[in-house]
Amino acid sequence: MNSRMQYIPTDTTLRAIRPAATSAFGVLGPCLAAMLTLTTIGCKHLDAFLDDRPPAMPDVPGGNIPALHLGEYEKGHEVSVEQEVGEGAREEAPAEVSLSLAECRALALSGNLALQVEQLSPAIAAEALTEAEAAFEAAVYSDVGYSTTDTPTSSTLTGSHVETITATPGVRLPLRTGGQVQVEAPLTSAETNNVFSTLNPAYTTDLRASIQQPLLRGGGRPVAMSPIHIAEVSRRRSHAMLRLEVTRVLGAVDRVYWQLLASRRELTVREQELQLAEEQLGKAKRMVEAGTKPEVEILRASLGVAERREAIILAGTRVRERERDLKRIVQKPGMDMASRTIVLPVTLPSVAPCRPDPECLIELSLKNRMDLLELELQSVQEALTSLLQKNRTRPLVSLGYTYNVNGLGDDWGDAFDLLFEKRFEDHQLGLRVEIPLGNEAALSRWRQSLLKRARLLAQREQRESIVRQEIYAATDRLGASWQRVVAGRERVTHAARLAEAEAHQFELGLRTSTDVLEAQARLANARSAEIAAIVEYQIAQVDLAVATGCLLAADHIRIQE
Repeated sequence: MNSRMQYIPTDTTLRAIRPAATSAFGVLGPCLAAMLTLTTIGCKHLDAFLDDRPPAMPDVPGGNIPALHLGEYEKGHEVSVEQEVGEGAREEAPAEVSLSLAECRALALSGNLALQVEQLSPAIAAEALTEAEAAFEAAVYSDVGYSTTDTPTSSTLTGSHVETITATPGVRLPLRTGGQVQVEAPLTSAETNNVFSTLNPAYTTDLRASIQQPLLRGGGRPVAMSPIHIAEVSRRRSHAMLRLEVTRVLGAVDRVYWQLLASRRELTVREQELQLAEEQLGKAKRMVEAGTKPEVEILRASLGVAERREAIILAGTRVRERERDLKRIVQKPGMDMASRTIVLPVTLPSVAPCRPDPECLIELSLKNRMDLLELELQSVQEALTSLLQKNRTRPLVSLGYTYNVNGLGDDWGDAFDLLFEKRFEDHQLGLRVEIPLGNEAALSRWRQSLLKRARLLAQREQRESIVRQEIYAATDRLGASWQRVVAGRERVTHAARLAEAEAHQFELGLRTSTDVLEAQARLANARSAEIAAIVEYQIAQVDLAVATGCLLAADHIRIQE
């Protein structure tokens, strides 16, 4: 996305403000949605979220840090998993699983723990947006009071005992201009012992409507709607970060998948190398028994067999490490990291030359990179915050108007009749001005928001420069990996010829077992190098796709809001 482009959310892009009179469905809907969200993310203990009791506070252990004695945790002393979690608590882990790359991606999208954590952020941001929109909801209120006074008096013109009952129902409606409309209907019933009182008891019914509108600080539609706009930008940022996390996780799945494939092929190569060494040992023994070779040939061949067995141990360890990496990312049920399930990759690497244009990929990455979009949304959010902070530096000038209709009578009916006749009306217009002296706190907050936005713009330029470097580097690695693939194939061809020639020379008595084993080791190393080059070529393609903000040859993956 072009850094010069800037997006400011408008009212049409925001969701409609919820009506004042919320229906029963409108109240239950968010609750049901929240419960559904907790269920879909795999929450196993929903009751814990609905419990009103405070959670238990874990204790921080004190004293010395315990020592680890590895001998106490050997196979004979350890507690089995079944004893810890109970019989049937864990699914039976299969002995062997064949997984394609597409299946691993699907498993990661549904079970990866990092995605389960990140996918809660959009839901939280959506609730924050709902909270900001709720600032414009109307409020119905009522003040009810009862008072009785009994005071001494020096004149019979005033009463000493007054009993009053008041009720003031009303409606308060915030405006999108920053003001507020308030409608009240005060009702009063007063009874006194004043003998000169014409109406005793007296009933008053008023209808009062008032509006308060700030003109400078806090006034205006852009300022009043800023919290909603900021919450909307925050919601979009959370979705951008979720897409970034999905891209990162799927990229990690691809890398680990190809690394596991390389480790398994490496193990196969080392097993073949061990088989050739054992065959060479058999040949040496037969030739020594026939008297055509000295006995030292058996020692040379035996040493080669031992070295090949060590290589198999190391290759098997790397396979198990890659399997645990893949299990940790995909989180397949019944196939956790502690299981002994063997994972067999079945997707074959695509070995075809490709020479993408880095300039085209840079243009694509500037449009699709979610980290760049997140920085741009941060800049927009900071611009809205700066607008709000700038408004708060202005003086407080508030204009108010109140209209009141009075009603009075010796009963409620007469009081309401006089109210509806509108014979007694009041009008009140007021202006309140408050000018801060200094106002350094508000000015400082405004300057901070300006500096933060300038820093975000600089960070975006820096990030764009890093993205360009990543694209160039990934393109170079892709080209170098392909050249390594071509060179590796040629190396395997020559190494195979050399191994065959050395074995023939050994049979003729012109070479020793050491020469044959060295030729076989060169062949195994050449095959390992070719496998590594092919896998690095696949990983280079994955890195290039991730650097552009895309997914390499992925199935159709859509993040639904």
